Amino acid sequence: RTLKHAPKTFLLKVNPAKPYVGVKSPVNIIAFNYMLWAHKGVSGKQVYKVVKAMYDNEKELKGMGPLWRTHFSKSMSKDQGEPYHAGAIKFYKEAGAWKR
Repeated sequence: RTLKHAPKTFLLKVNPAKPYVGVKSPVNIIAFNYMLWAHKGVSGKQVYKVVKAMYDNEKELKGMGPLWRTHFSKSMSKDQGEPYHAGAIKFYKEAGAWKR
């Protein structure tokens, strides 16, 4: 039923670990991938640069804090059910990551 209302969500198994206060045994949670939003008026050149920087610097992003722990450059171009900016598509195609 969840997929009817939030079609791009998925179940994620979370195991007990120090940062997960209150998780005493493995539990499935509803999860979703983060998206970086840009106004359609932002230049393709600017979006291209931001996407490339994020894609090329996965390790550095992961070191910036726990919210980046699940960032994987290879999944940045995953179909989220929303349109992608032309600048992002251009980069993903050049990087061989655009599979549509």
